[in-house]
Amino acid sequence: PPDEQQDQPMVPAVVRPFTRTSGGCITAIRPAFSLDGSLLACACVTDAVIYSTKTGKRVAKLTDRHKMPITAVCPSADNGWITAELDGTLCLWSSDHALLTTHDLEAPILDLQFAAKERKYYALIVGKAAVESDDNHQHMSAADDRDGDVGDDGTPSSFVYQLTISHRSTSGHIVLSAPGSHGPLRRLAIRGDGSYVAAATRRRVLVLSADGHLTKHKSGQPIVSIMIRPDTDVVITGDRQGVMHMLTVDKKAGGSSVRMQHWHAHAVSSLAHVSGTESILSTGEEAVLCMWNLTTHERKSLPRMGAAILQMA
Repeated sequence: PPDEQQDQPMVPAVVRPFTRTSGGCITAIRPAFSLDGSLLACACVTDAVIYSTKTGKRVAKLTDRHKMPITAVCPSADNGWITAELDGTLCLWSSDHALLTTHDLEAPILDLQFAAKERKYYALIVGKAAVESDDNHQHMSAADDRDGDVGDDGTPSSFVYQLTISHRSTSGHIVLSAPGSHGPLRRLAIRGDGSYVAAATRRRVLVLSADGHLTKHKSGQPIVSIMIRPDTDVVITGDRQGVMHMLTVDKKAGGSSVRMQHWHAHAVSSLAHVSGTESILSTGEEAVLCMWNLTTHERKSLPRMGAAILQMA
C-alpha cells in the first residue's frame, strides 16, 4: 500500500490464543470485555461464548431459547451481559451467565453499546422500538441536510435510542436519526461517558454531543467502521478504500476539521483505541494490525496475523 513512511514492526505483547469451539472465524460481531476486563464475550450466530482473558479458555456460553441471530453483546451495569437479537429481543444475563429476563423492542436491533460512566445503553434500531418513553430528551436529526443527494422523503428509517434497561422494563428515547433518503444508519459509536454519540449511514457521519450540538460530515467512500477516541471530541471512520478520516468536532466554530490517514489497501474493517496511550489500532483484509500514534503520526505494524481481521474490542 502507498505510504511515505517506512514500516516499523510492532513488538507484540504476550498473546494467549483463544480456544476455538470450531474451525474458522470465532465471531464477525464486535466482541466485548466485561467491566472488570476478566472476560471477553464473542457473539457466534445465535449464541455468545464467554472466554477468560487470563487463560484464553471458554468459560460459558449464553444460549437463548429464541435462537435468533445475535447482533451485539455488551456488559451490563451489574457485571453481567446483555445480548441483542435481530428480532428486537434484549436478553439480560447475570454475572454467573444465567438468563435473567428478556425484553422485546419489536424492531430489529443492529447494535448495542454501554456507556459505563453514564450507565446508559445506546441501541441502533431499524424502525420505532417499543420502549417506555422518558420525559426529558432531545431528538436530533439530519433532516435539514439537503446538499444535493437528499430527496423529498425525510422519513427516518433507523434510530439511535438511549436506553435504561432493568430486569422489569426498558425505557428510553430517540437521540439521533437520519432521513430515509440518506439510507439507514449502519454504524454506531459512543464515548464511554456518553458525552458523544456518533452514527454513520453509508456515506454520512452524524455526531451528537451531550449539549445537543449536531455535527455532520459526508464521506466520499462507503463507511465501514467508526469509533470515538476516549476523552476527546475526535471521531474516526474507516472507509471501503482503506482511508481513515479523523473528524475533530469544533462546537465553537460550528463545524469540524478532518485529517486523513491511508495505509490499508482494502476496507478498514475495525478500529480500536489502545488504553492509556495516544494510539489507535486499525485492521483489514491484509491480515496486518496497524498501530497509529495520533500525536507523532508514527505507524507501527504487526504483520502476518494469519487471516483478515474482522473485529476488535
